[in-house]
Amino acid sequence: MRTIEWSNGKIKLIDQTKLPGELKYLYISDLKTLWQAIKVLKVRGAPALGAAAALGVYIGIKGSKAKTFAQFSGELDKVAKYIASSRPTARNLFWGIERMCSVAVRNKDKSIATIKKLLFQEAQEVIEEDRRTCRAIGRFGAELIKSGDTILTVCNAGILATIDYGTA
Repeated sequence: MRTIEWSNGKIKLIDQTKLPGELKYLYISDLKTLWQAIKVLKVRGAPALGAAAALGVYIGIKGSKAKTFAQFSGELDKVAKYIASSRPTARNLFWGIERMCSVAVRNKDKSIATIKKLLFQEAQEVIEEDRRTCRAIGRFGAELIKSGDTILTVCNAGILATIDYGTA
């Protein structure tokens, strides 16, 4: 089970406002709906917000008709600022946005179509990195835990805060 992923051309995420009574997925294909989902805490947790931001940047620019990087960069900046306004205190949200924008800038000499593809790949890599990192944390942490140990986690350290595994 994944908290957030790309599925059939849309962002698929668990609506955390329905939990624990109902497991409901949202299928988001536009930036305004993603912004609202972040704002009202349908998606929460630092890594999940980073992934939502990365996928949101892609959704926001995938339909761009820009012919030059300068035009594209202007559109990207508007998308980035809009997503950032959804949760102004969420550091991983900004990290996801910044990561996506830096991919565009590093590839400014490529075609707009190529940059869009690279942005989609980067959003997918944000998700995969979280999956790998959480599993590594689990492997390393398991070596430290002995039978009978008690562990207290502060904040959400489970699947809902991350992509699909959790940091605890």
